[in-house]
Amino acid sequence: MRNEFIQNLMTYRKSGLPISLIVGDLGYSVVEPFANMFPESFFNAGVAEQNMAGLAAGMASEGETVFTYSICNFPTFRCAEQIRNDIDYNSLQVITTSVGSGVGYGSLGYSHHAIQDIGLMRLFPNTVISCPGDIVDLDIAMKYFCHHPYPGYLRLPKGASDIKLENKPDLSQVFTPCQLLKRRSGKGEHKAVISVGSTLVQAYEYAVLVDADHYTLPIWNSKNRLELVKHLLPYDEVIIYEDHLFSGGFGSYLAESYALGGYKMPKFNFFCFDEKIIGSVGSEEFLKNKFLKNIR
Repeated sequence: MRNEFIQNLMTYRKSGLPISLIVGDLGYSVVEPFANMFPESFFNAGVAEQNMAGLAAGMASEGETVFTYSICNFPTFRCAEQIRNDIDYNSLQVITTSVGSGVGYGSLGYSHHAIQDIGLMRLFPNTVISCPGDIVDLDIAMKYFCHHPYPGYLRLPKGASDIKLENKPDLSQVFTPCQLLKRRSGKGEHKAVISVGSTLVQAYEYAVLVDADHYTLPIWNSKNRLELVKHLLPYDEVIIYEDHLFSGGFGSYLAESYALGGYKMPKFNFFCFDEKIIGSVGSEEFLKNKFLKNIR
């Protein structure tokens, strides 16, 4: 997914858009193609993520579209004040890009576990969030981020799913935040499965098992949340898969959205990380197998 992100970035930069990339002294073996082709638009802020966010805000205030890039927790939690005060509150076109969603870097220790970052980033009212599960989601998100002057949070899995989903979406259409993307049509009565981030394969397999509709949500925010709920009203049961804790995650966002709109709640099933994962170390596969559970 990281390589596809850089290729996308290069495509939009070649088209003439004023795009810059700032890294926090990592991403090597991934970012070089952009850095070599557009050296005037590539910056290494060093191991100083807060400065990276502040620099990005300053550049965006002068008309640049700026992508910052680092491992999940470092450009988010470490930069929370700068994202809030400088980027989000001023609605600047800075896209905070993180890699290693969920436990993509689980073997490096819980300092690298990105299981609470959605909870942080969805607190910022102007920020549009993307947690792509595959290249299709990523392409939609990049098109939106490069053409709309809003802050963004792009949350990349370390790898990318190569699963062949049944529905081929029309990528020529203009996607808006909270617009569902159907990836499978099922025959199960009024059941919908929604996957977030690196859980796409698990969600798709579950949708096949129960013969349900399967969706991804390429971009979403707080302002359009009731539009999302309206699309889900025909479903009696909604199943969420996400590589995050329940608290503050997408599942809780969706439940809040139903309550905010005064809509009748469907039967929810939340597949997410059990809080017992905190402090655990291991490979992504090991941690998912042990801690990604149905908490209801």
